Amino acid sequence: EGLFANTVELARSLGLEPGMVARTTRLTMLAPNIIHRIIMGDIPSKLNLGTLRTAIPDLWKEQEKIFLDE
Repeated sequence: EGLFANTVELARSLGLEPGMVARTTRLTMLAPNIIHRIIMGDIPSKLNLGTLRTAIPDLWKEQEKIFLDE
């Protein structure tokens, strides 16, 4: 809705640490089928906190290649 200019403002309003809010909001950019697999508990070995801390490609096909190629 555009209520906050950035994650620091959002974190402040929620009373949370800005880094945690930034990391969490990045997960909203994951491809739907990756999110589905996480929810179902079928988490590929390449999908971990280390890989999620790196730059996540905008294109879902690229994400699938990085995280789901097994």
